[in-house]
Amino acid sequence: MSENKKIELDPAIEAAWTQDVRLAVRRMALLYHSMTTNLIAEFGEEKAEELTRKIVWDYGTLCGQAVRDAVLAEGKPLTYENFRSVPDLPSKGWEHGSYTDENGETLTTVSYCPVADYFAQYKTPLARLYCLVDPSKYEGYDPTHTMRHGKHVMDGDEFCLILVEPKE
Repeated sequence: MSENKKIELDPAIEAAWTQDVRLAVRRMALLYHSMTTNLIAEFGEEKAEELTRKIVWDYGTLCGQAVRDAVLAEGKPLTYENFRSVPDLPSKGWEHGSYTDENGETLTTVSYCPVADYFAQYKTPLARLYCLVDPSKYEGYDPTHTMRHGKHVMDGDEFCLILVEPKE
């Protein structure tokens, strides 16, 4: 299950697949939009932010624990490489690139995120909080490490850069 195999598809099929994933992501983005809008209306901005952080963190932790369970079931250690070996997001819908850091290391970036795109289109309140799903997911996978966004499209950067680091 954890081996990612590249299959060559007809471009029309691949485009339809990507579109289907993006439609599902749009539905999730609209659910998040409705949730945050209603939380703000019901409880005010401060309490809505607190609840949204908690909800997203819990959700991400569950996602990370599912990846951890799959890695451990294969008898593998909890490494970043093994984290990435277990499919957790659709293979279509997002676009990736690369970034060379100041040490000359080439890192994978997310050059297009449909979630960020839909949040921008719908002017989703508390949109940036959704991205807490990334650090909470990694900490759910391996509590000895954390991750942060070194760059983020919702902060005005051209791409998202995810960095995993040991906890201090």
